[in-house]
Amino acid sequence: MSKLKAFKTGDRVSLDYINRYVDEKENMVDVNRPFRPSEYTLEEAKIKFPDWYQRVVVEKNRNQKKWNIKRDLYDWWLMQSHKIKGGHRYFYLMCMVIYAVKCDIYKDKVEKDMYKKFEELSKIEHSNSLRKEDIISALETYDRQYYNFKIDDIEKLTDIRIARNKRNYRKQKVHLMGARSIQEINDKVNNTNWREGNGRPKGSGTKEDLVKDYI
Repeated sequence: MSKLKAFKTGDRVSLDYINRYVDEKENMVDVNRPFRPSEYTLEEAKIKFPDWYQRVVVEKNRNQKKWNIKRDLYDWWLMQSHKIKGGHRYFYLMCMVIYAVKCDIYKDKVEKDMYKKFEELSKIEHSNSLRKEDIISALETYDRQYYNFKIDDIEKLTDIRIARNKRNYRKQKVHLMGARSIQEINDKVNNTNWREGNGRPKGSGTKEDLVKDYI
């Protein structure tokens, strides 16, 4: 077992003291906001959150549940680097690692991508130069505890606006079922057929047939 040394470097500080070093006011800790623990009893939570109850209470698994996210999200984040301003370069790299964790991208792969982005980010003007040591530091966030890192926090760290999922977190199949139901209701009310004019017209052939007809 390895030994760990810890050193005390100063006295305890207050939240007010920490807030003095925050760049933007909205990122400050609200010291007047009361802490509100969950008001549900264990029996109520068992009924209201059955998946959570089974995982945390029954199976004693306190790790956060991981969402299955496609690699597309990671690839999308790589394309957002042109939006980064000077004070957010390190956090962009850090969130790159977080997205890699979310999308099950191997650590070696994201590290390689970070060095590629480093060249681009280094050209952004700022009083502090970006260093390769920042990549090593950002890689420390390659950990399962960041699986469910929130969009709001990523926006604050990187100053990049992220569009929300219009399906309200429903799976695509369920979302489309609801959309079709609404369309069918509108058809009954308006005596219309939403399918008319959508897709390939009835009786039409392939594009090849259309070309031959034209000739």
